Amino acid sequence: MLALGFFEPLRPGKDEFETFMLHKHATGDYIHLLALFHSTLTLGDNICMQQPAKSERKKTHLMFPGKRWVHDAKTLQYASIEVRNNSGSILDLKLKGKMLKIPTIIIDDSTGPLLRNSISFEQNNHSAAPYFCCLVVFMDSIVDTIEDVKILRDAGIIKQAKGEDEEVTNLFNNLTKELVFDIDKEYCYMTEQIENINRLCRAHDTRVRICLLLARLNYKGLLTTYASILVTVIFSLFAAKFSSYSPSLNQYYPPPPPPPPPP
Repeated sequence: MLALGFFEPLRPGKDEFETFMLHKHATGDYIHLLALFHSTLTLGDNICMQQPAKSERKKTHLMFPGKRWVHDAKTLQYASIEVRNNSGSILDLKLKGKMLKIPTIIIDDSTGPLLRNSISFEQNNHSAAPYFCCLVVFMDSIVDTIEDVKILRDAGIIKQAKGEDEEVTNLFNNLTKELVFDIDKEYCYMTEQIENINRLCRAHDTRVRICLLLARLNYKGLLTTYASILVTVIFSLFAAKFSSYSPSLNQYYPPPPPPPPPP
């Protein structure tokens, strides 16, 4: 109980431990304090990690945009995917329709060390599911520039206790530099959400391309129509001018009068 009370201010969302959780973890058996802290973040009611069989892992086929799991926040916004903050566990990522709910993360001096230690614990402990490995790769994907940080901050997803937007960008980008994680070989708890997000982006890209194609075809059609009208008008003007100066073929000319008789 005392150790959990010490860890409470270090929680990324700065949320308080619920009473039932304190009693639940107080009686558990953990190899060290980091394992205890990790369990308080990953064993919530809304977080479920079921390791699939090896045969099922091979069926997972994700189409990633470039080298990232998902597009950055600015591109998601362009694809009409609305990002909102989600209260609760830092790992509770939800996608409903085109609304992506991401838990609030408070950035302060403890955020970087906390995430790095959690990642290290998962990488060196085969019995620990890679919750934070998935989380940091996802955050590194949606945070690419300071514009992405601004979008997430305006949505209440990122709250900065200190540091500029560029520092927040560097934090998430640097967390994955030495991370060894292959989503095709290891199970990720947000795989379904990633697939659905990318599906929405691909559908939006397809609609945009179709609209551009139709616009180009319509533009070419308008040019052809205008050109035809212009040519018709020009020929009509020439025809009218020619007819005004040319004698009519049906005009009657009387014969000349006979010469006068000789005297």
